[in-house]
Amino acid sequence: EAIPFLVCTVGFDKPMRLARAVFGHPNLVKPVSSNVSGGSRRLSTLPPGTLPPSGEIILSSLQVAYVPIIRDYVLEVAVLLLGAYAAIPGLSDVCRLAALVLGVDCVLMCTFLSAILGIMVEVRRVRMRVEANRRDRAERKARARRDSDHEDTRGVISRTEQYGCLIRSSNRRRREIGPS
Repeated sequence: EAIPFLVCTVGFDKPMRLARAVFGHPNLVKPVSSNVSGGSRRLSTLPPGTLPPSGEIILSSLQVAYVPIIRDYVLEVAVLLLGAYAAIPGLSDVCRLAALVLGVDCVLMCTFLSAILGIMVEVRRVRMRVEANRRDRAERKARARRDSDHEDTRGVISRTEQYGCLIRSSNRRRREIGPS
């Protein structure tokens, strides 16, 4: 009977606040600029043009987001502890359990969720690098095709595309059409 109340007590707003602070960080995928403002001292010591480590991004996001999050946890636990001293036996048990669950949730969010967010930051950076490499390859391929088209118009080298690959006319097998 008390499980829906526990779920409502723990909620998802605090982890969402922390995740928004981490993924809204200005240096998540952009390198550090020469004028770092509002960041931590560690970010200001990095040379311009480098990406800060994911741990530094998590720490600087925690400095911004944890004050209201911890304040909310403390207030909720205090109210639940007041409810634990109620004369109603079922209510006091649920309030004690909810206060314990909130305390464990706070500790896990400070440690485990921060570690998971650090991994997610690194995964996002890897995806951005892969996309950048994919765009570069596509641009190089398009540039090579444009160059080969220019060569074709000048009559220097004739190329054709077969099965998605560029093939020179000198490499194609010559077939005679007709009776052999």
